[in-house]
Amino acid sequence: MKFISLTPHIKINYDSRIVMKDDKEIILKPKEYQLLEFLSQNRDRVFSREELLDNVWECTYDGDLRTIDIHVRRIRSKLDDTKYKSIIETVFGFGYVMRLYNENKV
Repeated sequence: MKFISLTPHIKINYDSRIVMKDDKEIILKPKEYQLLEFLSQNRDRVFSREELLDNVWECTYDGDLRTIDIHVRRIRSKLDDTKYKSIIETVFGFGYVMRLYNENKV
């Protein structure tokens, strides 16, 4: 299996949809995985909540835009480590971005 490093301790395999943290598989819910995958494939690009809904949910979503915040919080709770910056960075007043991992050290 080919894994791509998102940070020094987090890897993802797009084909098998497996996410590993410190060599242990992390179980993500389908939308959590899709959001992580989308951001990881578009690193260093800042997305608004609306853009994330359009690209990850791929349909007209009539719910609260804060659903993105909830999914990001869940991903962070499963993947973040105190030795590193959050895997997903908040761009206040706009949205979110995933940086290249060499910029992820605290």
